[in-house]
Parts: sequence; C-alpha cells; structure tokens
Amino acid sequence: MEGRQRRLHGILAADVVGYSALMEADEDETVRSLEGCREVFDGIIEDFSGRIITTAGDSVIAVFSSVFDAVDCATEAQTALSEYNADNPESPQIRFRMGINIGDLMITGSDMLGNAINVAARLESVADPGGVFISDSVYRLVRDKPDIQFQDRGAFRVKNISEPLHAYSVGGMKRSEERRVGKECR
Repeated sequence: MEGRQRRLHGILAADVVGYSALMEADEDETVRSLEGCREVFDGIIEDFSGRIITTAGDSVIAVFSSVFDAVDCATEAQTALSEYNADNPESPQIRFRMGINIGDLMITGSDMLGNAINVAARLESVADPGGVFISDSVYRLVRDKPDIQFQDRGAFRVKNISEPLHAYSVGGMKRSEERRVGKECR
C-alpha cells in the first residue's frame, strides 16, 4: 500500500504492576513516583537508541533496530528502576513488568502497527513483577549472550493470541560499570 513501509524491530512493552491500586491509594505520590521512574526509564531507552512509540498512563511501548538493544535496555532499566525505588523508600514503589518480541511492523506516517507489538504486550502481561519475559523468537537470537541467563518459563495462553506464547525470563541483570558511571539514577 502506498505510504506504508515495513521494518523489522525489537519491541519492548512495559506496564506498571498494580498501578490502579497505587493510584487509588495516593494519586499525587504515585504520579510523582511514576514521573521519576519514567525519567530513568526513558533515558535508558534513549541510551540504547530506542524510540518510544506510545504511552498510555503507566505503559510504554518502545522499538529498537536491534533486539539485543531491546534486551539490554530492559535488563538495565529493571536494575536502574530497582535502585531508584531503593533510593526513594517513602515513595510508592513503581515496578514494571516487561515483554520483548521481534517482528515486522507497518509504518504509516508516525504510527507503527503490527501483531508483534501485541505479542510483546501479552508477554509483558504474564511477566513477573520487576521481570522481563522474551518470546521464543527473541530467545533464539540472544540466547548466547554471556552476561545474561535465561529461564524457560513454558507456554502461556494469552488474550486475543490464538497460539500459546513460549516465554523465557531474563536473569542476571547487571548494569555495566560504564553505564553506571555515565547515567546515575536521581
């Protein structure tokens, strides 16, 4: 179709665990804490040359030209967000679930669309709080990364996806010393 392009992207979907309950308990403090976490998270997405394509309240979807960058971004972000929460114990503790997929996306103007985004979002929905789940197709590409461990979490039936999604959790999340020096959490 005219005006549409297709490109392969790594897709990172993230959402805050228990956001509605946090908002119900204290909207002002939750929003302040979320803003601080988003400043950290958005900076890390940028560090890995990612692009945020949409946000809705507590969720973020970002795309990367490399799935390796998406995985590294997610693992580093989870570590940095954990540190942010530890440095701000009086604030509501914002924890994200994250899902990563790879797929061909349609680009129309400023929009990116495709089933690969839906799969990333569904992986996020079954991820552990503070964790990262990756699809089987991502796992096949990144499984030999020496600095990250993966755990086979099996297949999940998820809403509006006909086939079960096979997921792997990402472990061994360590921030590199170079990034720690260059990008401290506030």
